[in-house]
Order: sequence, then C-alpha cells, then structure tokens
Amino acid sequence: HGGLSQDGTNTWLQIVVPRDERRDVLISGRVSTNLSDWAVGAPGSEIAEDTDSQLTIRSTTPVENKPAQFMSAEVSIP
Repeated sequence: HGGLSQDGTNTWLQIVVPRDERRDVLISGRVSTNLSDWAVGAPGSEIAEDTDSQLTIRSTTPVENKPAQFMSAEVSIP
C-alpha cells in the first residue's frame, strides 16, 4: 500500500512493501513522473523504514516540488 508521509514542512510519497525476511529477494523503489520513465533506487527513492515484516520506500522529491509522482516496488531474485 502507499500514501503520504510528513516530516516538518515536507510531504513525501511512499509505499510499504510487506516481506518475509526468510526470502532472499532484493526490493528497490521505482519513481516516475510520467509512467513511462522510471528511476530505480537512489537517488530517486530511499528506504525510510526497514523491519522484519515490511519495507517502507519513500520518494526523495517532496510532493510540493513535484506533485505528479508515481511509485512502485521492483522485486528481484539475486
């Protein structure tokens, strides 16, 4: 699921990806402003929270600076 998070004066787009630590997978955030071109990982996204059961990935561009943002998670097997 996704949504918005705030820290002080900025609002960030974020997604929360459920996960099982026993699975050996890589999870990266993807950010786009047009649904055609996607930036994978840094510098477009960062890990905001990393727990045993979920990974929260946040866009590094505040919504105030770029209101048209889309996010998804890319999962791959190493």
